[in-house]
Amino acid sequence: MHIFRVIVNKVSEVSFMLSGVIILLMAVMIFYNVLMRYIFRTPLSWTTEMSAYMLIAITFFSMPEIAKQKAHIKFTLFTELLSPKKRYFTEIFASFFDLFFCFILIWQGSKIVHMAYIQHMYPPSLLKIPSFIVYSLLPLGAILLSLQLLVRIVDDTQYLRKEKKQ
Repeated sequence: MHIFRVIVNKVSEVSFMLSGVIILLMAVMIFYNVLMRYIFRTPLSWTTEMSAYMLIAITFFSMPEIAKQKAHIKFTLFTELLSPKKRYFTEIFASFFDLFFCFILIWQGSKIVHMAYIQHMYPPSLLKIPSFIVYSLLPLGAILLSLQLLVRIVDDTQYLRKEKKQ
């Protein structure tokens, strides 16, 4: 399990760094478009579409690292009142619920990717990027998040077992 954890954590870190690179590229691209629009009066037609695709990629590539750091948004009003042991139980339950949701995203997202690939779908835009490429970000991000959730469930379960022995 240790090797699996190390690999999943490294993949999460790399995907998070990739999100940072995409944010930087998006900022440069938007800045360049603003210069072209207001200084040279020739805006680029593809920046809005690329910004949307990049925003989707940022969202799905950053999720695993956020889950690893437990930095996602939480409603802690009631869990703060619980003992540490009960808090871990709620974390495990929430992780299983998140994992179930990820499986739905993987399943339905894969169906959409497959349909877009089979039907040779393209968005009505100038870039003509095949839709299945953009749609594949959903199941890919859900797979990465699922792996990180599995690591979290195992870690939290191991912590509870250690607490029980003491």
